[in-house]
Amino acid sequence: MLRKVAIHQTRLRVPGVGLDPRGICLGAKGLVLLPSIDRAVAFLAIYTREVSLTHVLDESSIQLVRSKLGAREVALVFQTPTSDVLDRLAEIARLTDGFTFTGTSRHFVQFRDRAAPFGYDVTELLSQNAELCLYHSSFSQAYELERRVDLRRLVLTLLPTSEPRPTKPDSAWVLAKPALGHALCRHLVSARVDARVCRIEAPAPTAVDTHPAPEWLFRLPALPQRAFGLLTRTPGFELFVERAPGALVQYGFEHPLELGACPVFRQGELVLFYGEGPTWRPARVVERAPVMAEARTLVEPRVADLDASPIRLTANRPPRLPVRVRLVPTAHHASRRVGAARLVHPTPAYLRKLAYLFGPEVMRSTRIAATDHGLFVLASSAPEGALLGELYAGVTDRCFVPLGCDLAPRVDADLLLEAMGVASNQLVFFQSDGACHVLDAEAFVPLERALLDPHPWVRLDAKEISPLPELELPTLWLEPLGFRPLRRQRRRKKSKREP
Repeated sequence: MLRKVAIHQTRLRVPGVGLDPRGICLGAKGLVLLPSIDRAVAFLAIYTREVSLTHVLDESSIQLVRSKLGAREVALVFQTPTSDVLDRLAEIARLTDGFTFTGTSRHFVQFRDRAAPFGYDVTELLSQNAELCLYHSSFSQAYELERRVDLRRLVLTLLPTSEPRPTKPDSAWVLAKPALGHALCRHLVSARVDARVCRIEAPAPTAVDTHPAPEWLFRLPALPQRAFGLLTRTPGFELFVERAPGALVQYGFEHPLELGACPVFRQGELVLFYGEGPTWRPARVVERAPVMAEARTLVEPRVADLDASPIRLTANRPPRLPVRVRLVPTAHHASRRVGAARLVHPTPAYLRKLAYLFGPEVMRSTRIAATDHGLFVLASSAPEGALLGELYAGVTDRCFVPLGCDLAPRVDADLLLEAMGVASNQLVFFQSDGACHVLDAEAFVPLERALLDPHPWVRLDAKEISPLPELELPTLWLEPLGFRPLRRQRRRKKSKREP
């Protein structure tokens, strides 16, 4: 049986338990009793998200205990310097179906709750020589210690779970198969990606592969976006993210515990946690950190031929290599604005809609030209989506290509127009079918001039208004009102009432 600790109480029956300065029943340690190992993992997962276990949890504080009925439970023992620490543990224990106790050695009593704000004390101790005696308001039970659970072994045994929304990490580690190491090394160097590389021993040999070759491990301090897709979608590459010093978790997965809060990793070792796959793979431990070198030092150097004879030019003029200009699709069309459009079958209704849609500045800056191949519209300042038909993007002010295409080879557009013999006052429109049209700049007129339709009007004649007849104005005068002006008015009313 338990009884509540009263205010200003000085004596307690539980050995090793006293009162803190606030009068709360508190021992040197706190104990959380959980029904199973999965509840213990959930408790540690919640606790490590906020507090590190470095100064709270000992290596031998996870205990698997067994009651007289044979029920196995998990007991977590914490160092509790203050009652605030144990209050935090009690909140997490209630969330994970656990019970919180306080004590010092063998006897632990239920920690305080809303019913007993200063804690609990026992009326009688259990007369059993058990290694652990727990006193709760709903039970009093003795437990025997079956074995201790090593925190490091627990962390290495847990399998990472899928991350809900993985994002691209800023830095990463890449584990490559033996046959892909040199190729990835050359690719990173040619792409100017800073990387350090080492080789680690393969896992234990199997019946199929008795002598596995060492694998390649790359460390990328800055992971660019162009290399992120290659490393995540190419078979043979596995991307890892460093969650704690020396602890690497495969990209797209997260460890149940916060690895940075678990003091289980030794100095100078690497631990690789694999995600879910066709087969379960345990954590890979590299006991001694290998020597890492710059990736560019492992790429074959290029040696110049010093015995080659000098080259002599046969002429002072540059060689000419005729190349046909082509239109190729490009991925940079999203950053370009629509500069022109061609209407093959323009309708008056569409032109009238343009007049009502655009503002005065756009009407003055938009120019059009009518040709046999359609109506060409120059509208660099028109709003997005206003133009229809074949859309063009301006390479320069005089050169236009279809939207979504670019010129190949990518030479300077002014140099290309000069080679084509286009005058400085002419505009060039490249078509998607391979044709090319040239228009004079004078052929374009402002849109407001081309769309202006004179409004019909009627001439009105003003008529002369005849003079008004002259009338003689009457003369008005005033009579004196007298000393009592209202007396006369009363007499008139009274005389009207009399018959």
